[in-house]
Amino acid sequence: MTTTTEAQQARRVKAEQAALDALAERLAIQFPELSAEEIAARIQGRYEGFDSSAVRDFVPVLVE
Repeated sequence: MTTTTEAQQARRVKAEQAALDALAERLAIQFPELSAEEIAARIQGRYEGFDSSAVRDFVPVLVE
């Protein structure tokens, strides 16, 4: 059985990933000269900079 905190964290991670996936799609349209791999690498690099952030609500927006 998962605790509320684990369930909340799982939902947060899922929501963040969905937001980052949508960001990758928008960036692919905006920058067609970049490969999907390059876009993903850049997003991941920015995303990792927020690993220690206590407040996670705006991480996808800050990555963008």
